[in-house]
Amino acid sequence: MRTRKRLALVTSAVALGAGLIITPAAVATPEAESPAASCLGGAWKYDKAPGQSFVPPGSAFYRTTNRCADIQVKASNSTVIQLCYLKNHDLEQRVCKGEVTAPGGSWKILGTDFKDGVEFWLRFGNVSARKTGLVAA
Repeated sequence: MRTRKRLALVTSAVALGAGLIITPAAVATPEAESPAASCLGGAWKYDKAPGQSFVPPGSAFYRTTNRCADIQVKASNSTVIQLCYLKNHDLEQRVCKGEVTAPGGSWKILGTDFKDGVEFWLRFGNVSARKTGLVAA
């Protein structure tokens, strides 16, 4: 009887020890994608036609997502941009931040700490030129 109990205890201890050896390997996972990479990786293109002053055109809006807390642009060429958005999803509460120069080829933060689902648009200082780039929000 004592032999069976000892055998059961030894078997349990070996099983526990094996679990301890395996556990660290099971916990080790590749690093998750950084928040900045997932935010910028989800960017979409904008294309402002000559004669337009904002994108998206018409009565459409861009919407912030859960990928980013900020609204950023990467203009193809240096351009003056103004971020505008609806406060509380209300068309009567339009807010436009000051104009900023977004250098060509690098990311520029236009606004910070936006909740998910905020409707926004970009207003451009040069109406006559075509403007292209990326938006991350």
